[in-house]
Amino acid sequence: MVIPGTRSYFDPLKKNMPFHLPTISRAEYEATKDAWGLYTSIDVFGCDKGILSERAAIYDYTVKICDLLGVKRFGEPQLILFGGDPPDPKIYGWSMAQMIETSHISGHFIQAPRHAYVDLFSCKYYDPDAAIRFTVEFFQGKSFKYQCTIRGEDNALSVDTLSTPLFPA
Repeated sequence: MVIPGTRSYFDPLKKNMPFHLPTISRAEYEATKDAWGLYTSIDVFGCDKGILSERAAIYDYTVKICDLLGVKRFGEPQLILFGGDPPDPKIYGWSMAQMIETSHISGHFIQAPRHAYVDLFSCKYYDPDAAIRFTVEFFQGKSFKYQCTIRGEDNALSVDTLSTPLFPA
C-alpha cells in the first residue's frame, strides 16, 4: 500500500513485506561511472523508548546491521551518551560510531522524541532496502524517511522519500 504523498509503505509487524522500497540497485550502482560508495541515511520516528535507552540494544543493532550489510567491523562500536549538563531532552541519547573496512556507520538515538538517525556509508555495495527495513523493525518505528545516494565526483543518482507513516491515522 502506498500512502499519498509518500514513496513507500510497510508495516514492520508483518514479516511479509510484499513490495520493494525504491532505493539504488546493485545494477545501478555498478553502472555508475566513478562510484565511490553508497550512502543511506535513515530517520526513524516514534521508536520504542526502551530500545533507544539501552546501550546494549544500540550495540546489538550495530553488530547486526554490519552483519546484514556484509561489512567487516574495524574495532568495537563507540557508544557515548550525550545530551548536555543538565540533560537537554531534545538531544539526550546515545551516539554511535562504527568504523568498517569500507567506511563507517553512525547513529544518534534521541530518547525524548523517540527518534533514531542512522547513516550508512560503504564503498562496498549493500542492499539499502534490507538496511532500511531492518533499522525500522529493530527500533519499532512508527514512521520513517530515508535517502540513498551514490557518492562520487560525476554521479547524481539519489533516491529521497517523504516521511512514511507506518500506521496511518
